[in-house]
Amino acid sequence: TIDLDAATYSLRLSGDKGDHVLHLGNFYAEYAKVRSQDRDDFLSGVVRRFRATTVPPPKHFDAEARQRLLPNLRSRCYFAFTNLSGMANGLTPTLRPFRLLTNEMAIGLVLDYRETMRAIDHEQLEKWGVGEDEAMHVAVTNLRARTEPQFEQHAPGVWVSAWQDSYDATRLLLPEVIESLPVRGRHVAMVPHRSLLVVTGDMDAAGLKAMAEIA
Repeated sequence: TIDLDAATYSLRLSGDKGDHVLHLGNFYAEYAKVRSQDRDDFLSGVVRRFRATTVPPPKHFDAEARQRLLPNLRSRCYFAFTNLSGMANGLTPTLRPFRLLTNEMAIGLVLDYRETMRAIDHEQLEKWGVGEDEAMHVAVTNLRARTEPQFEQHAPGVWVSAWQDSYDATRLLLPEVIESLPVRGRHVAMVPHRSLLVVTGDMDAAGLKAMAEIA
């Protein structure tokens, strides 16, 4: 059964496997950018992505879960918003960050699939019998293994990430990737959203201005 909640612009799906909520805001923003002839394929992709999040996670950590585990940098308020949204839909809040990077940014854990990611909470780690430190170490190691430097020079001394895999911002956790870029002074990084990492130097006034304009 699928019901539209116009107030929250979301779909509630009810069935034998429990209730799930699909928020439409981000999907519609993407849909609006897609060419009309590609929209059917896009909608099929949305369904596949959502179905991947409703499938139960792997029962054991050392098989599929270990290979798919990645860190995920988010705004700190994302975790509170996710819990509050769930509570508004009758769900028990379970998601909280595993690490705080700054006062505003926090790190969660996800299982990465081809078209989507599934958030992992502390309860799931307990079911796997895995500690937070071990899980975070595995996740960062996986991210490092799939990270070849991919930056484009936006302006002299200003570098913009080009991975476009939803983990661009998360690569703040790999300082060696950022510090390899030639800049004037110490490296300064900005993450306006999860698919954008901008780097310049603190002694580069023009670079800092360009960074602000990009953001």
